[in-house]
This record gives sequence, C-alpha cells and structure tokens, in this order.
Amino acid sequence: MKKIVGLLLLVGAFGLFAYARMRSAAVDKDVRFYIRLAADARERESEMASLRNRIAMGALTMGDAIVKHTDQTGPEAAVAADRARLAELERAQAALGSAAMNEEAANGAAHQRWVVMVLYVGSVLSGLIGIGYLVK
Repeated sequence: MKKIVGLLLLVGAFGLFAYARMRSAAVDKDVRFYIRLAADARERESEMASLRNRIAMGALTMGDAIVKHTDQTGPEAAVAADRARLAELERAQAALGSAAMNEEAANGAAHQRWVVMVLYVGSVLSGLIGIGYLVK
C-alpha cells in the first residue's frame, strides 16, 4: 500500500512540476507583453508632450503673424497636422492605456512568479515524500 501511495505522490510531483513549468512560461510571456506595452505607452506619452509643445509654439507663431499682418497659412497647417496627430495618439492612449497602468499590470504578472515558486516547492516536497514511501 505504501508503494502505491509513494508512486502516486511521484506521479503527482511530476504533474505538478510540468504544470509549474507551463505556468512559468506563461507568466514570463505576460510580463514581457506588459513591459513592451509600457514602453510603447512611454513613447506615446513623450510624443504627445512634444506635440503639445509644438501646438503651443504654433499658436504663438500664428498670433505673431496676426499681429504683424503676415500670411499665417503655414503655421495654421502645421498646427492642424499636429492637432490631428495628437488626437490620434490620445485615442491610442485611451485604448491601450498609460505607461503607469501597463507597468502596474507587469508588476501584477510578476507577482505570479511567487505562485510558480510555490508550485515548484510543492512538486519537490511531494516527490521527496513519494520517494520516502517507496524506500520504506
């Protein structure tokens, strides 16, 4: 009877180890995904800040052209293009999330590594107990 229990514990240990390996790969994949999203979001946020500055400078240039009674079509077109690009980036930001949100999701996924570690430890302990039953 002890040999059967030991054998079942060993089989369970191998199953738990295989599950831990699968879970570990999935956690690593999720962490990489969220890190990539956070990097993209940081890049978007940087470009959005740059566009906001260019729009503000374009508005000043347009105001200067109005005061000097010169042609303002060039700055108007540049500001309109920058506003369109900014609106596009803001829509992407709303859909994909901010860098802080994606970094928090990456940290949450990284905490799942503790679960994987517990699975590994459980598989080792189960295997040792199974070997103990088999030896006796």
